[in-house]
Amino acid sequence: MKIFIENIVAAYKKKPKFDERRNSKWLLNFSYPKCQIHPDELLSLVCLEQQCKNMLFCCLCEHNGHNFKPLKVLLCEYEQEINEKSKQQPKPLDKNALIQRVMQEKNRQIQSLANLKQVLQNKIDLLTIQTEEFFLSLVNQIQNREEFNQDLQQYIDQISGSVGDPKLLQDSVKDLISNVRLDQQSDDQLSNEDAQKQLDLVMKEIDLNLQLLESAIFQQTDQKLEEMKKKKNTNIFVKITKFIFQPEFKHAQIDIKSSTIVKSQTQSSGYKFAVLTPQLSDSMITQFGFKILNVNSSNWVAVGICQLKVVESKQYGFQFSALGHGAYLVSSNGGSWSSSTQAQNNVVKAFKFGKGDQINCQYNPQAHQIMFSKTKIAQSYKIEVPKDIQGIHPCVLFYYANDEVEFVPPEKFK
Repeated sequence: MKIFIENIVAAYKKKPKFDERRNSKWLLNFSYPKCQIHPDELLSLVCLEQQCKNMLFCCLCEHNGHNFKPLKVLLCEYEQEINEKSKQQPKPLDKNALIQRVMQEKNRQIQSLANLKQVLQNKIDLLTIQTEEFFLSLVNQIQNREEFNQDLQQYIDQISGSVGDPKLLQDSVKDLISNVRLDQQSDDQLSNEDAQKQLDLVMKEIDLNLQLLESAIFQQTDQKLEEMKKKKNTNIFVKITKFIFQPEFKHAQIDIKSSTIVKSQTQSSGYKFAVLTPQLSDSMITQFGFKILNVNSSNWVAVGICQLKVVESKQYGFQFSALGHGAYLVSSNGGSWSSSTQAQNNVVKAFKFGKGDQINCQYNPQAHQIMFSKTKIAQSYKIEVPKDIQGIHPCVLFYYANDEVEFVPPEKFK
């Protein structure tokens, strides 16, 4: 039965462009199959649960706990949807042009990966050469030390045999000074056993650095694989506002770890913004969030919204003591920050949060407010926003080094 309903829907979608009279006639002439369990009843109902094994059932079949609709009602809704889309999109879809664009983008991405592979291969080749040169230098050190001892003894013997001949003695001393440089030898001559231990220490450091390099490559690659896996279900025909961090909309001392993750650098502390684009809708409610991945022991990081132009004009810094700083935020110490309301600026009125917490935001431009809440905690805080405000963007405000925050997009809240 599942195949039956899937075939009906597939056939319905393949029908030519909308024709009200023909579609209505098609629905009127549609006949339901009979129920195998109750032969006198028709399979006229459709279960709306995608994982259900019996999508079609009759009015006598037990089908508790699932949402369902009459089949004709469901098809009428599809029919109405097609009619609405036909009105909204008077121009037919240029399928070939769109597929061509998709293939062009695919080729571009594949080429970018190929270029990246070549760059990595070149760097690994260079690292291999440097590694070979390093170990060759160690071999040369061992050989040179042995040769030094042999050469030194040879010159000493030569001088010892030249004591009776001043000219020969002078030439022998000259050869010694010219060919054997004591200042090039280490004052601390290690034994063979000590040299082995010294080599062990050097190799441990090299192995550790190689492990760190491998871990960094794997971590970034795994992150990219996970991102691509999530994008497999992307539907380009459904409008989704994709918020991302971009290099031109942040403080210089903030690193972009991915399109949705930012981290403050290890330099000196100071207020610094990272702003997401595009701007929030000025007509619809938008929900989004921020997950605190890491925060300094002093626990100060802020999240919320800001006016990009204002923050940009201040070089992505934060002058919190006076109004007009352009931001509407809550900070992890329970602080409230408002660019327009003194009673909500630079005061501790909100809830506290820290590493591992997710702060959810609901921006309502019609109600002129943003509501903050913390996942799993029944506590919220509201900041009023001016009626005439424009150019509002989600944002993160850092102060301490190494703090890290991930943006949670609106689609996660649907």
